[in-house]
Amino acid sequence: MEKPLVSVLIPAIGNYINLELALTSVLLQTYTNIEIIIRDPSPTDTIQNLLEKDFLPYSTKITYIRDKKYMSKLNVLQELLRISNGEYINFLMEDDLFYPTKIERMMDYFLKDATNSIKLVTSYTASIDMHGDLITPRNGIKKKYEMDMQWDTIMSSNFILQNKDSVGGLSVPLFRKQDLILPIGYFAGHQFLKEIATASWLTLIAQGSFVLIGEELIFERKNPNPQKANIKVDLVTDWINIIKLTKKSGMIINKDTEKYLIQKILGWIDHLFLKKQSMLTTIERETIQSYREYLYGLQIID
Repeated sequence: MEKPLVSVLIPAIGNYINLELALTSVLLQTYTNIEIIIRDPSPTDTIQNLLEKDFLPYSTKITYIRDKKYMSKLNVLQELLRISNGEYINFLMEDDLFYPTKIERMMDYFLKDATNSIKLVTSYTASIDMHGDLITPRNGIKKKYEMDMQWDTIMSSNFILQNKDSVGGLSVPLFRKQDLILPIGYFAGHQFLKEIATASWLTLIAQGSFVLIGEELIFERKNPNPQKANIKVDLVTDWINIIKLTKKSGMIINKDTEKYLIQKILGWIDHLFLKKQSMLTTIERETIQSYREYLYGLQIID
């Protein structure tokens, strides 16, 4: 009996060297029933020439779409989802690399799940820099568990909110397509702007259990020295909405998780006021001040 089809969806952004490595890592998967869909918006023919010369003649698994039309990241991901044929989905950003057994290890959990209670399977990641060299330690991310773990909605939602980096970005988790009941980047009916992955992971685990595999099955390319310069008002807004929507949707978030989120967001707000106040509009300053007051109110309630 043939195993279910897994769609690996690659939204290329133009780095043909990294794309070649990412695509090769998919073709080397020990789980073989896969399709690979690549959308290429780049203005040059470099990626097309690479694929037509070195990949498309040798693999029927690859569907290549050349589309120069501008689409937001959210819309690109949604379009790739729409045209995919697989029962299961794994995104792959062109900067990242799969370990050869990545899909097989994750699919093994779904295939043994007779009740379809598992909604999301992820793993730890190894961090690599722009040159492909391992970043040690793992970009400051420590393994919390050496063995595979499976949790229900309550446990998994608290874990994800406190350990977002351990769950990984869009390239890491694998999920059943029909379980993503909202468009990618949505949670509780609300569209997120920055935390696209987190929103979708919460949508999935709200329906069932979550598996964290205790080994590194993917290489994520990261800046070894992340800066707070990337903190934007939209990011703060997303996390305020996560607090509000988890409460509204009935997810049980424990006090430790809520305290962690409050302190994290307040730290971002302090950074924006101290380092970026001159760059903020009046509306943005008023908005993040209202967020600060909301968080202070939660602390008083606690």
